[in-house]
Amino acid sequence: MPKYSTQVSLSFFLLSWLFNFNAFGQTSINGRVQEESGKPFPFANVLLLNAKDSALVKGMLSAETGSYRFENIKPGSYLVASSAVGYKQTYSKFFLIEAGETTYQLNALVLEGSTRELQEVAVMAKK
Repeated sequence: MPKYSTQVSLSFFLLSWLFNFNAFGQTSINGRVQEESGKPFPFANVLLLNAKDSALVKGMLSAETGSYRFENIKPGSYLVASSAVGYKQTYSKFFLIEAGETTYQLNALVLEGSTRELQEVAVMAKK
């Protein structure tokens, strides 16, 4: 009987170690997108970019509450970009994820409206 309990204990230890090993070094990045008025901006494009070369790491849409969450991010330097049709693209500051961090909270990304002026408009009709 003692031999069986030792095997169970060892198996349990190894399984828990594997789960901890997989979780180690994996961070979640949380933030939100909002309008200039402070109102949440739902369904905006949110991109996690590598700070070194602006390569895309992950992309998603913000939730109805304007929030987003990137999970299982490895240590490194990143920035987040957000955009939507009719709004200027905005970027976070560069930030560093270090080994052992589990959560990183970013300041809100504020999308500003983009305006365009037309040179002229011609309305034509045929009868």
